[in-house]
Amino acid sequence: MTRSVSRLRADTVLPALRGCIVRQARVGAFLILWCGLCSPCLAQPGVATVRGRLLHATFPAAGIAVQVCSPNPQVGCSAMTYTGPDGMYYLYNVPLGSYTLKVFVNPVQAYEMNYQINVSTVQLSDVAPIVLP
Repeated sequence: MTRSVSRLRADTVLPALRGCIVRQARVGAFLILWCGLCSPCLAQPGVATVRGRLLHATFPAAGIAVQVCSPNPQVGCSAMTYTGPDGMYYLYNVPLGSYTLKVFVNPVQAYEMNYQINVSTVQLSDVAPIVLP
């Protein structure tokens, strides 16, 4: 019983493999370029990320609920977010304008602190650190 084993020749496989790699590299480069050029187009105009930090004395205040509310009823309030272990909070896609920053120090007792902020820069709006009582 004789078995025929076909061997792949390096001179036929390598060019095909090389062509496949070159095509994948071209597609990858195109996607990177396209995403880089179009990502500014996808950003929403006139919105910003509001970021800040809450502290208890000099220590980060973790797990505190934060929200921004507009005096304009058509804009309303953002969804609540919570501070992380470092006391930082982030509120995304907030339209530019004046807001009340609500810090819910003790939600069980409905104790909140209000701060007036102005979101005036596109992309990122920093709020000064707030020290809680």
